[in-house]
Amino acid sequence: MFKEPKDFLPDQPLLGIDEVWDDFDLDYLMDEELPYWFLMAVSTEVFEDNEDRRQFVEFFYDFMEYLEAIYFFNLSRSGRMKRRLALLRKLGDELLLKSNQPRRLSAKEVARPKAVITKFCQRYVLAYGKRKLANCFEAVILYDGRFKDVIFKENIFRLYCSLDCLLEAGYLL
Repeated sequence: MFKEPKDFLPDQPLLGIDEVWDDFDLDYLMDEELPYWFLMAVSTEVFEDNEDRRQFVEFFYDFMEYLEAIYFFNLSRSGRMKRRLALLRKLGDELLLKSNQPRRLSAKEVARPKAVITKFCQRYVLAYGKRKLANCFEAVILYDGRFKDVIFKENIFRLYCSLDCLLEAGYLL
């Protein structure tokens, strides 16, 4: 039976996280989708006022760091990172070896991503994070500007559900 990543929550958050990262990779999220989601969100009328928009900007910045931490947390479990690196070395593709690298996390944070996840979860209650993520999703749906053709429109809802799963799963770890 097919399951969406969110179907594994709350009982099996690790499986939910696995499912998301099986569908998406870090480079795709951080380079191809989420920067445009951010631009779309801050340029729409979804936020009530400048203070609400400022709070969203801070949340989104921290959320990007959180997503990296969840990604490296998932890789670090059960030796996944070692197996991935061994496979990439075997393939000998330099581009693949350079893919999915941290952008915001330090080497120490990559080695201990759970601390970054915990810090995020302590800073933002889950309901607040879900509301900000929903605001962002709404903004992407409503956006009618220059960037609307840059993102993969057919994937918007699926990506939102996956981000929501990653958000909630971190609180369950």
